[in-house]
Amino acid sequence: MIDSILDESEFRGQVCVVTGAARGIGAAIAESLARRAGTVIVADLNLDGATKRAEFFRGKGYDAHPWQLDVSDPD
Repeated sequence: MIDSILDESEFRGQVCVVTGAARGIGAAIAESLARRAGTVIVADLNLDGATKRAEFFRGKGYDAHPWQLDVSDPD
């Protein structure tokens, strides 16, 4: 379903940051964008989970990087 919403050319060459991307809906969105984008930042509070997800994406040939992020912390 996510794939049908996203226009491939809209994200090509872009850096996409996806929060909550270590698992669930965030991971699905991140993977869908990874198919289209130049780079996907797999952002999650759980750095281990983000790292594993980014490694999984890189194994598929996508440019993905983990980033620990707490969206509730303004600093």
